[in-house]
Amino acid sequence: MEKTKKDMMGPKLYKAAKKYPKAKNPILLLYIITPIIVIIGAIIYNFIKR
Repeated sequence: MEKTKKDMMGPKLYKAAKKYPKAKNPILLLYIITPIIVIIGAIIYNFIKR
């Protein structure tokens, strides 16, 4: 479980999350929001490209 979490987050963010346990929620929130932004960005990009 920990290893997959570490691989998913990347070593730098994983270290930051370990160092600052209180900052874990914002980091998790970032990981929820980022893919949504990327998907919306891709849709907008494809729309403009067309």
